[in-house]
Amino acid sequence: MDALLGLKIADFYHGSDWNGFQRDWKDQPAIILIDEIENHLHPLWQRRVIPALVEDFPNAQIFAATHSPFVVGGLKAGQVHRLYRNQDGILNAGQPNEEGIIGWTMDEILRGFMGVDDPTDDATARHAAELRRLRDKGPEDTGEAEERRQARMGEFRRLVDRDLLAGGAMAAQRKLFEQQFAEALEKYRSEQKLNQENG
Repeated sequence: MDALLGLKIADFYHGSDWNGFQRDWKDQPAIILIDEIENHLHPLWQRRVIPALVEDFPNAQIFAATHSPFVVGGLKAGQVHRLYRNQDGILNAGQPNEEGIIGWTMDEILRGFMGVDDPTDDATARHAAELRRLRDKGPEDTGEAEERRQARMGEFRRLVDRDLLAGGAMAAQRKLFEQQFAEALEKYRSEQKLNQENG
């Protein structure tokens, strides 16, 4: 069914009169329903798909389901309804977004709009959750128990820092910062040594 639907959309997009559609059909009022609009799209295209459809089908009302922050990013106020299940398991649509989601980072969309508290891998998210739990619990009653809590918090801090800085742009930024800091520190030490010798 998906392949047939894809074929139909592609034919429609090219102005085909296949299946009785007129060549000016894109200018006619219409309703377009698309489930999981981000499927099989590179993230760059996920960002572009809604604006492209809105531009190419100016008189259409588009309903698209998505789990992608790339699709949601850039949408205006009133364009997004979050779906949720109530206590009886019945699916409901929440109120539309009051503010536009323009200029938000993917992290902000995941955390603030899609309810993903820790947008990282599952192990790092578990470590971060345990660190928060220990921190929120507060000090233990005895010194020995508090030492154990502090040690565990230190362990989870190291794990979270290690995991979050393990690779990619953040690791490169940290390495550059450390290099620049070491150079600045060495320059400071050299200047101090010269001042002492001349002093």
